Amino acid sequence: MITSFVPGRIRLRSPMFFDTEITQTLLAVLRRVKAVRKIDLNGKTGSLLLLYSPEAVPAEKLKPLLPLACELKPAFLFYSGKEKQTVLKAIRETALFLEREGFFYPEINSEKGV
Repeated sequence: MITSFVPGRIRLRSPMFFDTEITQTLLAVLRRVKAVRKIDLNGKTGSLLLLYSPEAVPAEKLKPLLPLACELKPAFLFYSGKEKQTVLKAIRETALFLEREGFFYPEINSEKGV
C-alpha cells in the first residue's frame, strides 16, 4: 500500500517486505534504475521509502505496468508467503520492462572492460 506520495518520494508498506528473498530481489532491481536516488527499506516495519528524480520517470512510459500492479495488489496488501513465486515473477517481468524501456543503468561487462 502507498502510505505517502509526492513526486520524487514514495513510501510503501507491505507484509511482503518482511520476506528476505522478495526484498533482496526488489532492491537489486531498484538499484539499477537510473532515476532512483535513495532506497530505505525498514525490515522491522515492512516499509520501503524510495526517493527518485520525477522528471526521469514519465508516467506515460509506466502505464503498461498497470495491469501487473493491479494483479499484485492483493498479494501486496495481504501477503502470506503463498504468493511468493507470483511476486518474484512480477518483479522479474517489471525488471525486463524497465530495462527494455531504458530505465536501467547499462550493465558493466567486466570481460570486455566496458
